[in-house]
Amino acid sequence: MGGNHTASRRFYTDPKTSKRVQLNVRPDIAYGLKVPGMDLNFGCDEPGRATRAFAIMEFKRKGMLAGFAKDLQKVARSAPLRAFVSKLSGSTISVFAKDSTLFLKQISSYCFSFRTRLAAMSDLDFLILFEFQKMDIRPNDTPVDVWNRGHGDEFRFTILDKSQNAFKPLCYNGFLRKAAFETPRDQ
Repeated sequence: MGGNHTASRRFYTDPKTSKRVQLNVRPDIAYGLKVPGMDLNFGCDEPGRATRAFAIMEFKRKGMLAGFAKDLQKVARSAPLRAFVSKLSGSTISVFAKDSTLFLKQISSYCFSFRTRLAAMSDLDFLILFEFQKMDIRPNDTPVDVWNRGHGDEFRFTILDKSQNAFKPLCYNGFLRKAAFETPRDQ
């Protein structure tokens, strides 16, 4: 496994316009598997290469995720609110606060770009693990392919707060293990 802190400069052909599209995404850490003798450079990661990211970690300034964690917990406990919004066909109503929506867009964009269902955010107080379980990622997909299929309108999350610091390494290691085994490999 390894981390990469450089901006991603990858090019893909947009299926709609047939033009090359440059993606510039920069998570704090990208975890991946490395084939011996191959360069571990996710910045040049394209389908079919031997290196492949399987999980993303984003660090935020201390205290930034408190409101987001509270919002996620509130929405998770509010089944009537989720049921009401799901009945509004074609609705653009969000059950999340504006800041929370921005964090969710950021984390899902990382997942699209690195072709993984699993990502995490941390601000030292909170560790939030995400899984977009209905995101359809196939071997040799480009980020544009994954983006066009979407994230499945559903995600799971686990929140560990500062009272659970002792469990964070264990949970994070399990999260990385799951990501390594379940992320489709390019052929």
